Amino acid sequence: MSKLKFVYALTSGESDYYAEQALMSMHSLRMHNPDCHIVLAADRETVDTFGTGGRSHIKDYVDELVVIDTPQGFTPLQRSRYVKTLIREYVEGDFLYLDCDTVVMGRLDGPENSDADVAGVAFRHVRDWGGELPDRLVRFYKKTGIQERLEFPFFCNGGVILCKDNEAGHLLFELWHKLWLECSTKYGYDFDQCNLWRANALAGGIMRELDGIYNCQILYPGGMSPYIDDCRVFHYFSNSRHFNTLSCKRTETMRRIREHGVDAITEAELRTLKEEYFDSFIIPVREDMEIYNSPLVVLSRKLSRDYPWMNKLAKSVYGLFGIKI
Repeated sequence: MSKLKFVYALTSGESDYYAEQALMSMHSLRMHNPDCHIVLAADRETVDTFGTGGRSHIKDYVDELVVIDTPQGFTPLQRSRYVKTLIREYVEGDFLYLDCDTVVMGRLDGPENSDADVAGVAFRHVRDWGGELPDRLVRFYKKTGIQERLEFPFFCNGGVILCKDNEAGHLLFELWHKLWLECSTKYGYDFDQCNLWRANALAGGIMRELDGIYNCQILYPGGMSPYIDDCRVFHYFSNSRHFNTLSCKRTETMRRIREHGVDAITEAELRTLKEEYFDSFIIPVREDMEIYNSPLVVLSRKLSRDYPWMNKLAKSVYGLFGIKI
């Protein structure tokens, strides 16, 4: 497979910090992948803000700038999703798409070896929904009134997507853009996640699963805990009110980037995000012991990830003694 490109989609203005988040993500990507090729897809309004100040540094990180014209009258959210769902049409070659609210924490060469045409990490790190639909999809159908019978083989988080430059990759993104545009203009539903799932179902379930380390969704610690030790992409969901104490989510951090560029952010701040996250879940047993960071718990997380049958066995043993876990 040809070398992957790394693609970001951005819509940003002076009243938000999305460009600063993208710059921080690109900076972290180059820290661990110095030979990477970065593509930024953005609308014209966003590109016009790159002229001066810290935002001008974004051009130093981008190898390829793709400007996509968006329809008149679209809101910033609509422009953002319009650009994101069109990137396959504008970018040549295989790529790994990354949301702007991510921090890269290691090498991203694993997806390059995948034989999947399109792939991503499971939504909320849940592989089996037991025949139920995620709440987000239930709310989507309730809001739009759409009634359909689709087989959903896989619910993918759209924050990190591997896409080959082939028929299957183009098909998925074409369906995704068509479905999103229809829902946005006809039903006033501007978010893209549910329509990615619908597009995959209509395409016959062509998406495959990437290892959870490539999109650690920190809002769901129960699901992502097996992957955090070897985390490669730390997806912190900038719009969420949770974990606002993390340095990557602080308004102060974004202001420093806007005023001084990404050099204002030290490598230590980016490299210690995992420790910051751990600190949010420490359970003190004694003053000198922290369970979650202890060697035994680190080992148990690795065993749970690599040998899931051990979890099932332990649960059965607990059940013999009437202990529910």
